[in-house]
Amino acid sequence: MDRKTADSFVEECVYATRIGEGPNQVMQYLGSVLEFESLEMVQTVMDQVVYLMNNTKQWFLKGYTPIELREQSLQPGLVTSPKHSESKTNEKIGRNDPCPCGSGKKYKKCC
Repeated sequence: MDRKTADSFVEECVYATRIGEGPNQVMQYLGSVLEFESLEMVQTVMDQVVYLMNNTKQWFLKGYTPIELREQSLQPGLVTSPKHSESKTNEKIGRNDPCPCGSGKKYKKCC
């Protein structure tokens, strides 16, 4: 296989990861375009797919990787969500008011 063909397979896998496809879908795609000679080769490819999925920024995770989110959730004292602090105050927030989470966006476009 030449480099250009391999790069196109990798691009397809990265795209599938970014849109939220799971490892089974990526492996099915790879199985349809490649022929695996042994079970060890399948396991090696699967390990690389899992690594790719854990380290690729994903759209549905708002541009974070699963590894980054896991590290953030393990930090002590991290506020879980701006909505929780918002619900504690009885202050009504208008749609066009700045979001209380501090993003600088309007409330209707943020939280």
